[in-house]
Amino acid sequence: MTETGPLAEQDLADWAIYAVPPLESALYQVCAAILGWDCRQESRVERLQLPGIAPVVLQAWVGPAASYGPHATLCGTMRIPRKHRDRIVRDLEVVACRFAPIQLERGRFAGPHDVWYAGSSPWPILVVQFDEPLGELRGLHAETLVRFNTLAVGSHFIARPNYSARFNARVARYHDPRVLEDFEFHVSFATALPSNDAADRLRRAIVDSTGLFSQPDHARWTINELCLFERRRDGFWRLAESFPLRG
Repeated sequence: MTETGPLAEQDLADWAIYAVPPLESALYQVCAAILGWDCRQESRVERLQLPGIAPVVLQAWVGPAASYGPHATLCGTMRIPRKHRDRIVRDLEVVACRFAPIQLERGRFAGPHDVWYAGSSPWPILVVQFDEPLGELRGLHAETLVRFNTLAVGSHFIARPNYSARFNARVARYHDPRVLEDFEFHVSFATALPSNDAADRLRRAIVDSTGLFSQPDHARWTINELCLFERRRDGFWRLAESFPLRG
């Protein structure tokens, strides 16, 4: 809102803060070939031909993740007035100066003991998760959250009377219910799976076709930058600016 009324559509932008695997990494290359979009190079990628999964089925299973490219969310998609762009850049530069590169280990497709395992998550989904022993990742999320999300005028989350008080309170303050202690870092491969069986089929097909996580280096990731993403006019997302971690 402004003093004269709601902001016009052209005065708003869709932005997000992500971590993005290195372009040359197996995780990035395989994920891009499943999603069909390379967000670092802003180019479409021919999807992998997976045994037992028709291309049209894979496209349907990937769902909305297709427009983002390989990434892990630190602060999710927010509608923010464009006038705040310079402030966001300054804030991200400040945060980036406070954190050294963050070492992730034991990368794997989410299993029964992980939050985003298809069999126990809120809906069937196929994601990769990592361990981060020092807890710096949650600190990076929190410091970014209070600077970025609080500038938003909205997101795709909406508070509703039948939702929990906790959900609605987080949406009211941060426009996202899955933040702070509910934040779980992950890289999405498919977000519109019809069942847990489909998630398992897709996981096995990816591993069998690509060998992802068969090598020790596949399971490690050093996060060395914050990435400001923005939605393009065609609905796809691009890496607009990056901020090296140099604390």
